[in-house]
Amino acid sequence: MILSRQLKYQVSVDAAEVDRLECEINSAIEQAREMAYGLNPAILISHGLKAALEELSRSMAKAFQLDCVCEYPQPVDLPDQDVALHLYRIAQEAMQNAVRHGKARHLVVRLSGHDLIGNMEILDDGVGLPANDFSPGMGLPNMRTRAQAIKGRLEVEPRPEGGTRVACIWPIPSRADSILNLS
Repeated sequence: MILSRQLKYQVSVDAAEVDRLECEINSAIEQAREMAYGLNPAILISHGLKAALEELSRSMAKAFQLDCVCEYPQPVDLPDQDVALHLYRIAQEAMQNAVRHGKARHLVVRLSGHDLIGNMEILDDGVGLPANDFSPGMGLPNMRTRAQAIKGRLEVEPRPEGGTRVACIWPIPSRADSILNLS
């Protein structure tokens, strides 16, 4: 607004201020591009959930200048694209909430499977959940609905060391169930 008035009345413009504004605009454009990419994660279809989560983590780290790590303690096989997409969207929402509302600086995305149970956790070091008057927006209900859509459950809880843990636990159909269409 100040720059606009200066230009309108032909007052000299501070070059450093123009440079700063240009950097802010470019940063906003890059963040919008990163977020738009997340709306249609083509990498999920072509390379799977692990690759999509790694790309999401990289883009979040870059856009918000934070540390984001993906861990895969036990491999999990997700032949169903719908399950993978629901998990991706849960991770995306949890990570964005951690940064926006929790002011997190470090995120861990952990994906594992054991005994036909899958587990995805998003751990952050943010301010944690409000102690009282916790009235969620659409994010938490959307994550719960996505977890239920894959016959799973969503857990959202404070971490003892600070921050928040968001976890989705879901059944992994066995290969025999998939082949026989029993799931």
